[in-house]
Amino acid sequence: MVALHRTYNFSSIIDEFFALKPLKGPHADALRDIVETRVRDVLNHNDVRYMPAFKLLDLIADMVNHAAALDAEPQLRSTEATALMRNALDNESPRLRRFLLDAALERARYEPMMILGSAVAGDGMRDLTLRKRWQAMHATHQSLNQLPGAWMTIVDAAVDAVIAAPCFANYRAGPLMQCFAEMLELARQLHDKESPPEVLIHALAEGSSLWKRYALKAARYRAKQPMMFAVEQARPTMH
Repeated sequence: MVALHRTYNFSSIIDEFFALKPLKGPHADALRDIVETRVRDVLNHNDVRYMPAFKLLDLIADMVNHAAALDAEPQLRSTEATALMRNALDNESPRLRRFLLDAALERARYEPMMILGSAVAGDGMRDLTLRKRWQAMHATHQSLNQLPGAWMTIVDAAVDAVIAAPCFANYRAGPLMQCFAEMLELARQLHDKESPPEVLIHALAEGSSLWKRYALKAARYRAKQPMMFAVEQARPTMH
């Protein structure tokens, strides 16, 4: 489980970032206000409570770095600097779109799921749970960043192959879900490059670099007990 397990004071974290990247230009106060407002808005998003802390810190660092870059351009008028900053941190900007997509996929991976039917046990429960979690990721991805159905069919088949592979039989759930997330990311990248579907099939097949990388970590990610799927729903706060 990589979701947040404690409450962070993100205001003090922002202060620390700005101490490392102090703003000294004429628009410093306005740029900082935009960063603080956008961080607060992002933290209030329902999906973000499932994000690992390091991904939130990476996003805040990117925001502060962008503010510092604009602060270092004294020729910009106040309206220009603030407009550029707001556009860069808008939910429809590439950085925020990617972050919010990741957050939605994290929620799909880790949100508690009700699995009915006590007759399913052992490996059957494991496979059923993994497939339900993958189905949630699949649906979330297609609702936010749709890929052609043929491409998702390829990813579905690759996920099924991983679930059924003996080398992943004792894998913990979290790393397997990360593997599935990497499959989705690879599919998006190849589709954006206008690669043919055959390239994706090869990239996700048994023996591919992605497959081998996870197979080599089987001992490290071996489950020590039956899979547990509860999640602590902690929301980061900003004081």
